[in-house]
Order: sequence, then structure tokens, then C-alpha cells
Amino acid sequence: MSQVRQTQSKAKIKAAFIALLEKKTLSEISISDITRLAGINRGTFYLHYLDKNDLADSITQEVTQRFAAIFTNNSFADQDSITKALYNVKQDYESFFKIVSHLSFIDFPKKVRNFLEQVIHSSPSSVKKIMDSMQLPEIYAVSSLCAAIESIVVLWIKNGVRESPEEIASMITKIDHVFGIY
Repeated sequence: MSQVRQTQSKAKIKAAFIALLEKKTLSEISISDITRLAGINRGTFYLHYLDKNDLADSITQEVTQRFAAIFTNNSFADQDSITKALYNVKQDYESFFKIVSHLSFIDFPKKVRNFLEQVIHSSPSSVKKIMDSMQLPEIYAVSSLCAAIESIVVLWIKNGVRESPEEIASMITKIDHVFGIY
């Protein structure tokens, strides 16, 4: 099978699976449901995935990688960088984040928080500033900041990215000021 056909098959499988998840729970979905909606045979499904849980894991990984790519390429260094990252999230909202933010098996808020913790821990000076500002042990200080930012980003996505990226970036920057990052 050519690379293009494989890519198209995977895209059809994922699209069918996500469409089904909007109507059914993961446990209610069968491989037959997925293949029927995707317009492929079972053999093609099993060529790409072991089972529906493997497919769910693949989508979860894609979410994590996509979110990380957006925010890694646009660090939290300043409000302009945050705004640029949020524009990328908004651009991908309809085709991606709108759907995955509502899939419970992905635990999108936890993915966001874990990613934020990695970003903060990659800068020892930021960790020190947060700890000094909050006068809390590192684990509590970093967790508090990440929870605050995560709640803004996840709520923005779940509510349909109604506010502009500039407004959300401003909120995040205000929180960063409260926590002593800037």
C-alpha cells in the first residue's frame, strides 16, 4: 500500500472514531462501527491499529504532540509569544481541539498541565522565581501556577475559543505576574 493510501486510511479511521465518540462511549464503539463509517475493511484497520484502545492511545499521543509543538515553538517568554501560540490553537480548534477537549479518555486538562510543568521545570530560574514569589516548596508552587494556566487554556478551548488569543494571553500574563514570573 502506498504511503498516501496509508495516510488516507489512518485519517479516515481517526475521523470515523472521533465522530463515533461524539455519539457513543469508547466501550460502546466496535471495530465494525469504525470501519463501516470510515468506508474501509477490518483488515485495513488492523494494519494500522491493534484495537480501538490502540487507536485511542494514538489519538492521545497526537494531541499531546500537537499541543506541545504549538507551545514549544512559542515559549511562554512574553505575551506576544503566548498570543502566537494561542492563535495556533485557535486555528486548529475546529478540526482538532474542539473534538479532543471533550474526549474523556484523553484527559486533556491533565495533558496540558503536565506539559506546562515540563516547560516550567526546563527553566530553573523560573522555578526559583515562582518559589520565591509564592514562598512555597517547589512542587506546590509549580503545581499552583500550572493549574491556573491550564484552567484558563482548557476553559477557553471547551467554551469554543470565543475570546481572542490576545485576551487569553493577557490573562495568562496576569497570572504569571501574580506568581512572580515576569
